[in-house]
Amino acid sequence: MPHRVAALLLLLPLAAASEEAAAAAAPPVEAAAVTEAVLLDWHAVQLARLQELAESLDRSVRALESALARSADPDPSPPGAASTAAVAVGDRRAPQGVAVTKRRPVWSERFHFAAAARLGEGAYAAAAAALPYEDADGLTKYFAVGDSRGRVLVFSAAGDALLELEAAASGESQVTALLTYLSPRRTDCLLFTGHADGSIAAHRLIESSPHGDDWLTLAAASSRLLVRGIDAAPVVHLEAHHAGRARYVLACDAGGRIRVFTENGTLYGTAIASSTPLAFVKQRLLFLTEAGAASLDLRSMSVRETPCEGLAEALNGTRVKAYSFDPSERFKAYGFTEAGDLVHVLLLGDVSSLKCRVRAIRKSEIDSPVAIHTIKGYLLVASHDKILVYNTSSQYYGRVGAPRPLFATTIKDIKSVFAGSGGVLPSAPDGKPVIAADREKLVILGLGDGHIAIYRSNFPVYKPESNSQ
Repeated sequence: MPHRVAALLLLLPLAAASEEAAAAAAPPVEAAAVTEAVLLDWHAVQLARLQELAESLDRSVRALESALARSADPDPSPPGAASTAAVAVGDRRAPQGVAVTKRRPVWSERFHFAAAARLGEGAYAAAAAALPYEDADGLTKYFAVGDSRGRVLVFSAAGDALLELEAAASGESQVTALLTYLSPRRTDCLLFTGHADGSIAAHRLIESSPHGDDWLTLAAASSRLLVRGIDAAPVVHLEAHHAGRARYVLACDAGGRIRVFTENGTLYGTAIASSTPLAFVKQRLLFLTEAGAASLDLRSMSVRETPCEGLAEALNGTRVKAYSFDPSERFKAYGFTEAGDLVHVLLLGDVSSLKCRVRAIRKSEIDSPVAIHTIKGYLLVASHDKILVYNTSSQYYGRVGAPRPLFATTIKDIKSVFAGSGGVLPSAPDGKPVIAADREKLVILGLGDGHIAIYRSNFPVYKPESNSQ
């Protein structure tokens, strides 16, 4: 194949050389001695030669395009394999079909299985979050899982169960939201849990070396109930906000109520949004709701709401079910609607002047998505039976266009790793899939039936030359 392409490429300089030779062959006749008729004849000959040259170049280009197209054909099938195209006996012509699909990676190539864990009988993962502790290599060491029975369990990244924190005092109310961050001491971690009955609990974890060696252990220092839920709306989101030395915890429920607590658990104030808050910009009091965007002013505890340009027409009376902000470009977010559409939005401005724009909207490649989460450069969307991975990496800030789908895997294929000796899997799990992750590597999957799968991502990540954030 390479020598055929090289031969075709040689046609271009040969054709040019033929033109120069033709021009050199023309007799150098003095302009004054040439009659008008002879000059016209000579121009006609040159035009004819130029036309032949153009036709030759056109044939060369077509031949080159055809040769390059044939080079894109897939490798020939092994002996005995069925042919994808019928070729007549004795026909030496190469198949004209051109492969237009590319091989897509499978889940195990991009997410390396690290460990698995199982919750107690009858419980399934309802929320999860990575804890802000890293090892010497910068990898996340622990993660927390809130289950359907109101418990919070802490695991190591290797899948070892380390702690079980007490359930909310109001009973076994399902965990619906988790928030973790390091205290100023850096050894303490604050873990807040929101529950389906509206209750909110706070836990303090501490990593220490009790024996004075290099072996660190994680222990629960304290647990307390901030809010006792009594038939209240479920807590759907927890967010931390740092303003100087002051630290606040925001708790949002399904009714649109936003309660702000100081770090010691004191209620600072309450605000109401007309639509349920779904996701906050990191370290900003800007957030996306089911119907648009909004901002919260801590001084006046007032909410200012604004629609997202182009979203109302796209929703057509439905709502957005979930959002996840991009960890690389914090004003860019992805979400999915009740109709299963994937939306890409961009927030602009600040608390006093906020704008929200829809960058793209497209039909999701999976039906009825139930969970969404971003890691650096990529987006994971899960339904009850499938997980789809999108590429969101771009060297252009606020890239226009929906994320590009990369590959999908079924929940059944993932669960098959944890099947018992009989290989039997429950057909209808009680819960829905849950996705949690740190910024880049650790990915936690709750599979709806009590199983938790732990993966390390090996995705390449685009690193911009400058940070515009």
